[in-house]
Amino acid sequence: MLREEWRLFWLAVVYFTRLPAPRALALGEVPPERAIRYFPLAGALAALPAAALLALAAQCWSPWIAAVLAIAALAWLTGALHEDGLADTFDGLGGGRDAASRLAIMRDSRLGSFGALALVLTLLLKVAALAQLLGLGAVRAALLWLAVQAVSRALAAALMLALPYAREAQAAGKVTVLAQSLRRADGGCALIAGGLFWVLLAVLTEPWRALAALAVLAAMYAVWVRVLRARLGGYTGDTLGAVQQVAELALLLTLAAGR
Repeated sequence: MLREEWRLFWLAVVYFTRLPAPRALALGEVPPERAIRYFPLAGALAALPAAALLALAAQCWSPWIAAVLAIAALAWLTGALHEDGLADTFDGLGGGRDAASRLAIMRDSRLGSFGALALVLTLLLKVAALAQLLGLGAVRAALLWLAVQAVSRALAAALMLALPYAREAQAAGKVTVLAQSLRRADGGCALIAGGLFWVLLAVLTEPWRALAALAVLAAMYAVWVRVLRARLGGYTGDTLGAVQQVAELALLLTLAAGR
């Protein structure tokens, strides 16, 4: 039982990061769709080296330089998977005439105007918010950012529970495999894990700010569900990355507001 859970955790890590799994785990023997339960933990593991870099870099350089280095490190550790999803999603939503054309645009590897603008603005705002959070202290800011990574990935898991998969089941891709046999119990585990990291976030900041962050996430989630249902007919792997990025940004902006 514990060995299977350990393998599911590493499967989630391998799906969404560059980190290699221990060779002895035989990940091909576990059902990949169950890895959704470890989305938040996989995100926290990927963010751990970047958060440590943030805390260390803040001792040597300005908060802006530390924030840029940390965000660049996290993008490398995840293969910029979520950033790519953000750009593709905004290209599709901004440029398509109907669901089919939007999905086709999202498959195109070229970067369009909507995607480029969304990517640049999101990165700039994340750097600015993270730099502002460093005013709380390097370690506290690093732990807050770590919690944000896990909570934002739980929101992506929640999206998979709320919407159908928008592409044909035969389409190739990591998320296609996960979507085919998704179990609500596994999605629920991801939400519980995200909730535990939200508790860490609440401990590290003011109670009213933690509640405000939760309200912002709930509102953002409702908007994304409505938009994706209306414009795409469901979610795709790209939209999961986009939701994670927008949720991360919303949380960082809420945590940094008024400081």
